Amino acid sequence: MVVMPDRTALLVYLPDRVLPQVFELPVGAEQWRERVQRWRTLLAAPDAQAAAHAAQVQGHALYRALFGTLPAEVLSKPRWVIVPDADLHDLPWAALVVDDAAQPTYLVERASVAIAASVDAFNLLSQRPSTGRRAVGAGDAVAEPLLSDDTVQRQSSELALAAARDEVLALREVFGPDTDIALGAQASEAWLRERARTAQWLHIAVHGVLDRENPLRSALLLSPGSGEIDDDGNVTAAEVMSHWTLPGSLVALSACDSASGQAFGGEGLQGLVQALQVVGARSVYGTLWGVDDASTGWLMRALQPRIAAGEELDSALARSQRDWLQRAREAEASWWHDALATLGLDDRLPSAAAKPYFWAGLSVHGATRSEVRR
Repeated sequence: MVVMPDRTALLVYLPDRVLPQVFELPVGAEQWRERVQRWRTLLAAPDAQAAAHAAQVQGHALYRALFGTLPAEVLSKPRWVIVPDADLHDLPWAALVVDDAAQPTYLVERASVAIAASVDAFNLLSQRPSTGRRAVGAGDAVAEPLLSDDTVQRQSSELALAAARDEVLALREVFGPDTDIALGAQASEAWLRERARTAQWLHIAVHGVLDRENPLRSALLLSPGSGEIDDDGNVTAAEVMSHWTLPGSLVALSACDSASGQAFGGEGLQGLVQALQVVGARSVYGTLWGVDDASTGWLMRALQPRIAAGEELDSALARSQRDWLQRAREAEASWWHDALATLGLDDRLPSAAAKPYFWAGLSVHGATRSEVRR
């Protein structure tokens, strides 16, 4: 996609064709910014019935604006790799609504979606070898307050991340006893940086901080170790690019706003995802907003065995999101889910769990082929 002031060029590449098909959309940069921000505001209020309905309407309008002119042979493809531009980087693509039925059909129910910075970047990351030896996980760190200014919003480090601990501990069930894990105070910056050098799967479940004005200051909040500048617990995107090395790892960032940043024309989105890819990651799972701890933990745990079994990364995410949707819809339609949850026989889902806020914030960036093995 190439977003211009007064229009957008949509270039569609198909596997059996050398040159792309080009479609012109009569929507420019400011219009996209307004529409994306409005939709995201509505998605952030899943418990408000009026907002949820408006979000469904806006989601369908955006789908039509983006893909309404595409031929059926394109729309029927089961796997999509999208290269966004400008404010379209903030779009939760999986949650676009493909029809106007009473119960929405989301794009993720038709196709899996992966995000790439460019076609060349996608091809280069797909060719990057993975030489990591083990799974590494850090979670529920004891973060110190991060120095902030008007552009930095601090996630509260006082809130425990119960689901984060569970998703990190689940790594051992999938990848075996050699999995390297640190929780709480042990999950320090220095500990993670050293073990990341040999990680085939690097799972980080902590609080995150987004700085849109200076995305290289966006950070993951780990536990302070020695207190030195390179072990104070605040892992910024700039520090990742300066001090980290990854061996073609798959990185899962189970942290708020970890896939957000600032778009630079032709260079993708600057932030934590790009920083990790620069230092050696093949693929990164990240989030587009302040995500729900319970639903994100469930999705991450659902992903792990699928990826370990060799499933494609975008397909594994789509199947996990579909499974969450199915559970949520079944719970809304019957009384027995609450009864089982009350008896401790099933997890209690959040209210309005089928709404995109709870599942569509998670996305995958980079290569789609899994190199992770048990």
